[in-house]
Amino acid sequence: MNHKRSIARAMLVLAVIMTVGAVAQTPANASTSRCYVKWPSTSCKTATMRASSSHDIYYSMCAPRGGRTPADWQVKDAANGFIVGQGHINPGTCVDGHIPGLYGSYWGWVFNTRDTAIAYISNQQ
Repeated sequence: MNHKRSIARAMLVLAVIMTVGAVAQTPANASTSRCYVKWPSTSCKTATMRASSSHDIYYSMCAPRGGRTPADWQVKDAANGFIVGQGHINPGTCVDGHIPGLYGSYWGWVFNTRDTAIAYISNQQ
């Protein structure tokens, strides 16, 4: 009886390990992060994430709605601070796109702006 229990226990442990491994690998490091500028701040920063397996970071950056406040945005390499994408956003509008050819970890931010501006980055389309 003890031998059967040991085999059953080993099979259960193996099944758990295989399930955890499968969950951790689907899809590889898929991640999304967004931040919202909240008064009295004039900027916000997303979480850091790895580029996709196809070496992209997707972004959507928005200036505050209904008003005259624009915003600036950047996506930066978390390891060295290099700017890999940047731009200016007109009041009440958003800019969307992707940055190809990336291999490290990155974060985004909006700045020089007001309440309700948004920074969004993702490593999945």
